[in-house]
Amino acid sequence: MVVVAPDGQLEYVAGEEYFTGAFQLSHQVERINWKEPVFGNNGIGTAIELKKPIAFQGMEHYLSILHPYTTVGYPLLDESGELLAVIGLVSDHQERMSSLFAFLHMICVLLNNNLPIAKSEAAQVRVLEKIAFRPAKKINTKENASFIAEELKGFVKKSIKLQKYKLPILITGESGVGKDHFVNLIKQAGPRKNEPLVAINCSSIPSELIESELFGYEAGSFTGAKAGGKPGKFLLADKGILFLDEIGDMSIDLQSTLLRVLESSSFTPVGGDKAINVDVQIIAATNVKLIKAIEAGRFRRDLYYRLNGAQIHLPTLRERADKLQIIQHIIQREVDGFEGDTAIRICPTVIALFEKHPWPGNIRQLINVVRSTIYTAASPFITQRDLPLDFMEELSVIEQAVSNNIDLIGRGQVDGMSLADWEKHGIKAALQACEGNISMASKMLGITRTTLYKKIKRFELAEIKVLTQAV
Repeated sequence: MVVVAPDGQLEYVAGEEYFTGAFQLSHQVERINWKEPVFGNNGIGTAIELKKPIAFQGMEHYLSILHPYTTVGYPLLDESGELLAVIGLVSDHQERMSSLFAFLHMICVLLNNNLPIAKSEAAQVRVLEKIAFRPAKKINTKENASFIAEELKGFVKKSIKLQKYKLPILITGESGVGKDHFVNLIKQAGPRKNEPLVAINCSSIPSELIESELFGYEAGSFTGAKAGGKPGKFLLADKGILFLDEIGDMSIDLQSTLLRVLESSSFTPVGGDKAINVDVQIIAATNVKLIKAIEAGRFRRDLYYRLNGAQIHLPTLRERADKLQIIQHIIQREVDGFEGDTAIRICPTVIALFEKHPWPGNIRQLINVVRSTIYTAASPFITQRDLPLDFMEELSVIEQAVSNNIDLIGRGQVDGMSLADWEKHGIKAALQACEGNISMASKMLGITRTTLYKKIKRFELAEIKVLTQAV
């Protein structure tokens, strides 16, 4: 349980000392600014913004570091409606959150009313004495940390050295490989671990708003601006880390402004006339091949070299040596977190399919498939019938490509193929095996004739003679 001031700073903390995983309350919670612009949406910070009770669970949080937890915030207001503080809960025990939420609600009702217990410290002590707070079991943190692959440990060590000299870090990799999770890892291991981590997704904010998001604005700068102005992400990240996610999607106009800020370590808010100096470690991430974007005129070459102080490429799930351990870990985590009345069991065939799938959407796709399968299964015993249709279609296309001995760049390059490459080779293999018969090929692939026609056009496979009659 925490009590947080309106500015997001911690006033009081009590409860369990240890959490499972990397986010340990005793080590980090006291240094966190809980406000939404700093720590992303969370029950405590969003309650500060809205002045209303709110809760977030799991992946509803923006930052992956909060995905294993539920956060709840209850605002305390004075008679005029001004925020005095927020009482919040952070818990990794999802099954207990309903009772904890009710307990928090009771506390806030008492504090917001002139009841006798709210005025009597002795009465409050007697109530608290009736609540059994059991000491938390200490978690074997070495056991949890050992799941990080040796390759990733090497990347983390490299990133720590780069941060010491304030060199920008550019993280590349396909969508879903866990770039935001990696940023949290290197932040907690680096010299700025006690300072704020501020993230902004450059692709999710309209181009006309991203400048004010990055640099803030002065009062009256434009229609709809807040009366007191608003600090930007650069100012909020001062002394800490600014994470520019999906940097490859930033507009070319703003790239020039960002370059100037990176070169001078100062910026001017929108509508302002005074430059503000900041000390910010820049970490950028993208799933776009920036060299190709430069050649196409979509990305500035000078900005690329400024951001690319050192580049760290995160491998795809299908390329990782610990792929099987990751799959088993996520399956076990999701099964353990299921709140149904009956324990979940998974057929070995399903696990085998998970292990052989190339996961073009990487870890994000794996989590979504495992989670949707568990929660939509027809019974507590999960079989192949419970797997999502698109998952099975992807697997069918890949198996068809391999079974027909298509030269997937010599087998040694299979791991580097994209989903589009897999699809193209699989469809080509099916058409060749069926001598161009659309009906047979569509049945073999498990897709409709219309879908197959669209994919033939998309992948320019017209060179294969296509027969439309059914067999």
